Amino acid sequence: MRNHDGTVAVEYRCQCQDFIKHGKLDCKHIFAERLRRQEIRITGLSRGRPRAPTKASRRTSRKRYASDGRPIRSAQRAASRKMPERVPELLSSLIAAASRVLPHAQRAAEPPTKGGGRTAAPAVVRAFALVAKVAAGVSASEMIPRFTQLIQQGLLLLKRAPSENTLSKWLNDEALTPVLQGLLRMTSQPFRQIEIGAMVDSSKFSQLMIAHSKEVEYNNLDERPGADWMKAHVLVGVETMIVMAAAFSGTRGQDTHDVKFLEALVDEARETFDLRFLLGDKAYLTAQVPDWLDSRGIQAVIPLRKRWFTDERKMYSVPLKRLIDLFHRNNDRDFHEVYRLRPKIEGLFSILKRLAGGFCWSRGRKRAIDNADSPCTAWINETLCKLIYVNLRLTVSQEETTGVKIDYLIASRRFPPPDNPLLEAA
Repeated sequence: MRNHDGTVAVEYRCQCQDFIKHGKLDCKHIFAERLRRQEIRITGLSRGRPRAPTKASRRTSRKRYASDGRPIRSAQRAASRKMPERVPELLSSLIAAASRVLPHAQRAAEPPTKGGGRTAAPAVVRAFALVAKVAAGVSASEMIPRFTQLIQQGLLLLKRAPSENTLSKWLNDEALTPVLQGLLRMTSQPFRQIEIGAMVDSSKFSQLMIAHSKEVEYNNLDERPGADWMKAHVLVGVETMIVMAAAFSGTRGQDTHDVKFLEALVDEARETFDLRFLLGDKAYLTAQVPDWLDSRGIQAVIPLRKRWFTDERKMYSVPLKRLIDLFHRNNDRDFHEVYRLRPKIEGLFSILKRLAGGFCWSRGRKRAIDNADSPCTAWINETLCKLIYVNLRLTVSQEETTGVKIDYLIASRRFPPPDNPLLEAA
């Protein structure tokens, strides 16, 4: 082989598969020949033959059964058949309990009109109608006969079914947001003896089924550049995937990072649950998060990033050192024994977007381009209704498994703790 300067050098070729696949690198035959010709030289001591990597032992799958001895799959199939009837009953019980517990739950949406018009429905009644529409998964016009049926059954306390414009006004009512937040918190209270661990993550929702963060094409003649998404930050239980708390933000503002909403979500969930573990991805890893969680008796289970916190001038706190020791202990197996459960929150987002739609059908009072810092009220209220609906479905499934029927008017009724929990407090 002739080089650029005219000199001649030896060119090595081989017919082995390694050289054919990676021709630019020396295979073991060429390396041995170059070593024999003393073109390369090995310095230092050889470590010998490497040991075979050890594999982590897989834990045996849990053998879960319902309270009456049925397999868990049979109980879940029975629960799916009961959901069309049981979810409205639970929602009616939830609204009745919220009328007593939540503040301003009976406040009307707007005062009477000048012409002597009637006052709008109470907040809990409007919330019932919106959650029922999300559960049905049909348009507002198709929902009118269903509303009429709910009124005849005595579940929806209205004299007549709300129209399409009325539902749009209710979705854009800011006074309805704290009521829906309270309903979401009440649907998680029967699970307070089950959950000791929580998972935190966020997911994006758009106004259309298919959208891009830079541009949204509504039709052939309407293209809006700079269209935005809404980000939903949720705290979910490890055992049952019950939604404990939720917060909402835009995607391009200064205070839209996931870690900004962690403390508010955990404080809200601690009012109901005795949390011992918090599972999050690397986006929630800051020097202050382990200290803040430790002050509340919660163990942070967050993976470490490469070359993170390597500055020797920084001080290691005790909770941060405990997280680092957990991450490196037993070849990372003790850490991943707990962190392996974190992908379950992606299953919740899949359930949410499959059952209740992965986009916001309400247009709201703002265009999507104006929602960079904070999303519009209609998107927030609609997503809260979807989360409440998912919690009610989980409640029906847990009722069929444990045999305990939930009545939100009885605040002390709750599901029993599992016999074989996924997490155990130290």
